[in-house]
Amino acid sequence: MPKLPKFAPEDVGKIKPVDNLVANNIKAKRVLVGKNNGKIAVVGRGMDKRVNVFAEGIGAETFKPSKKALGLYDKGDKSLLMKENKKWIKRIKRKGYTVYDVGLDPKFTAKSDFSKGDFYEMETKELFGD
Repeated sequence: MPKLPKFAPEDVGKIKPVDNLVANNIKAKRVLVGKNNGKIAVVGRGMDKRVNVFAEGIGAETFKPSKKALGLYDKGDKSLLMKENKKWIKRIKRKGYTVYDVGLDPKFTAKSDFSKGDFYEMETKELFGD
């Protein structure tokens, strides 16, 4: 497991670049510094092959949707999944988690696709303001 950066108390609530944090061959791009309470979460584009893999490498949480939300999503309805994801984002923000962002998936950016997608777009807006 890589060594996580330490942050000063005055960094809480600030967005910082992350230069050298790599876990399972995935690099973090930035971090929203939390309350130094040991709670860590990860967001980014590409849940299965990037976000969850990076989170596993640093012992962090990721969004875990309900089976019902996944079933509806598979049928073309993403409303419940988005609702659950937004609730999770608001909860980790309220509880002062440190949140690492692994950014966009290089598989897509290599093809000049820089879209965030609906879920990652919501996450970055809520957490990072962009």
